Amino acid sequence: MTSTSRVQQRAELVAYAANEDDDFDPVALTEFLGIDPTSVHRKGELLKGGRVRPFSAWMWSTADQVEVDTEVLIREVLDNFEPMAKVDEARGRFGLEFKMDVVIEMYGHLDIEPDGTTGAVVATPALYLSPGTLLRLTRLGCGLDIDTYVIAPE
Repeated sequence: MTSTSRVQQRAELVAYAANEDDDFDPVALTEFLGIDPTSVHRKGELLKGGRVRPFSAWMWSTADQVEVDTEVLIREVLDNFEPMAKVDEARGRFGLEFKMDVVIEMYGHLDIEPDGTTGAVVATPALYLSPGTLLRLTRLGCGLDIDTYVIAPE
């Protein structure tokens, strides 16, 4: 891979109300878990375009990393939260669901041939998850949401 062709990823543990009509206090969840979130969103916040945020969310995220192996980032999140054994208790106490988000950005470039034809060269991630990692996600009670974005060259 060249510097113009790379995969950048981050993984996040996200907590949100199990019932979409409910809400929860992210500050109380922070105090309960004893871990500061990377970001918090509150139900009712005004979003770009005038929309109102429909739910609160508490998120803990890895740093953005140039990494092709998605499982590496998922394991980093699991390594931080499994030993605490509080996720299951928080689920019941606060009426929450937890999911693992993986955000993948794929950067590339255009190759222009002598005849004028072009082709995109875009790095792609390794989206293999081992049975052990899938079991760890299941034991933590997490769904998996993978968002992928191709960043077009300028």
